[in-house]
Parts: sequence; C-alpha cells; structure tokens
Amino acid sequence: MDDLAGDCILMNRAVSRAGKRFSLGGCSTVGAPGFVQVPRRLCEVIEENGGKVLTNARVKEVLVENKKVKGVLAEVEGKEEKISCPIVINSGIVQEMFRYIPEKHFPADFVKKVKGFWRAGAGLVYFGLKKEVVQEHLTFVPAILGKKDGFEGDIRMGCWASSSMDPTRAPKEKQLLDVYVSLLDTETRNRTLVDKAYFGMKSYFEQHYPGFKEAFEWAIYTVTDTLVGAAQAPGQVGDQKPRAKSPHIEGLFFASDTSECSMACNDAAVHAGIIAASRISGKDYVSEILPDYHQD
Repeated sequence: MDDLAGDCILMNRAVSRAGKRFSLGGCSTVGAPGFVQVPRRLCEVIEENGGKVLTNARVKEVLVENKKVKGVLAEVEGKEEKISCPIVINSGIVQEMFRYIPEKHFPADFVKKVKGFWRAGAGLVYFGLKKEVVQEHLTFVPAILGKKDGFEGDIRMGCWASSSMDPTRAPKEKQLLDVYVSLLDTETRNRTLVDKAYFGMKSYFEQHYPGFKEAFEWAIYTVTDTLVGAAQAPGQVGDQKPRAKSPHIEGLFFASDTSECSMACNDAAVHAGIIAASRISGKDYVSEILPDYHQD
C-alpha cells in the first residue's frame, strides 16, 4: 500500500503545484486542437531530423537475437517488411507486449507478473440538457452503486459541466455534462453492470438536482475497459512496473502509462516518454524538461 499511496501523492502534488484543480477543469486542454498537437509535433521533429514516420504499419514481432534487439517484422501497406534497428521503444500496454515480443526472451516470473496486471475501466457519459442545471464540478460523490448491485466494490462518480468551462461545447443557454464512473475492466464487459452504471449516474442527478429530469434531452454513453492500462493498485505501481530500460533485452525500452512513470493517462505517457529518452540518450531530460514536482 505504500507504493500505491506514493503514486497517488505524486499525481495530486503535480496537479496542485501546477495551480490546477478539478473544479477548474483539472489539467485538461479546453478547445481545439488539444492533445493531438503533441504527436503531430513529435512527427515533425522526427522528420526534420531525417527520420520517417509510418502509420498503419502493424508490428508482428520484435526481432531479438542473443538478448539484443535486431529490428522489427512489420506489415507495411499489406506487405511484410523487416526493419533493422538496434533500439525499439514499446509504447503499448505492457500486458499485451508478448503478442509481438516472444515470452522466451524474458524471465518466467517477469512474464507472469506483467500478464497479471489488470486495467481500470470506466463508464463515460455526455448528458445534454436544455438549460443549465448543474453549477459545480464533483471530484466524486458518495457511492452510487456497490456490492449489493453486483459490483466488486463501491462505484463512485465524477462530473464536470464542460460547457460552463468552454461555452462553445453547447448551444447557447444549454448545458453539456461530462460524467464518469470507474469500473473494473471485467465489469465493463458485463452488460448488466454497464447498464446499471449508466442508470445509477442518471438517477443521481435526477435525485439531487431539481429540474434535471425535465431538462434532459439526450445522452451519449461509451464504455472502455482501458481508462488506465495498468490500474493504480498494489503490485502494479511504482517500481513494480517495467523499467524504461529493459534489463532483459538490450535495446528494448518502454514508454507508456503502464511502464516506469508517475501520474496517470496522458501525463503518465509523456512522463514515461521523457524517462525513456533519458535512458536511451544518457542525458537527464527529466530534470531539464520537467518542473521539480514531476521529477520523482
């Protein structure tokens, strides 16, 4: 539990020190073009330095000989192609890497541990209202569902009125609510529980916000089993996650929110990328780029 607490403290410390809080939109980007600018700019930098960016190229196998990366076998424009290279950066979910990096190259206990990582899922709703009903933003509310409803534990909800932060997100005088509940990855694949989660969220607003029921116009409900690829839970946070530089295969590096990093989701992926760049180059980009509260 110490590792779990440390991970949560790091995540909240960074948000706090950045002068953000949930009621002001957290650390999200409001308006276009948003986060897509990050990968676009990275592609530009790669090409400016003589590199090549391939999309829609499925990696079938990372080629390893004598514990060293030799390249990748990929499907490019429908044809199988061998690309020789001494370094491979795996930015995918670590539990899935054994589909393209054969297990035989890793110790059995490492394979077993990583395969055992579980994901954090979520039920995510947009509620469209005829008028503004909800003024505040809720980090979480008392459990709206729980074990008695068939879930593994208490189900808590978060919400923010995104059209109050950015008026362009809803027609004039109307309101857009962004709402979510955290679910286990296994719960997201249970249709009965998924439906209960939706109606639990909708019922909460109907019961606690006068006028919500009358103002309700529409809803878009999506579900993901991978809100966080490796849930922030005991045994799969901190140094329990694969290190940025693989100790098992020379030339193999990891850079995703499921490998060495702190924070979660987008922040974690960026942090992991900077750590991996440091390990590959031998330079301390973490200290050079990041503020002090995001260097641990």
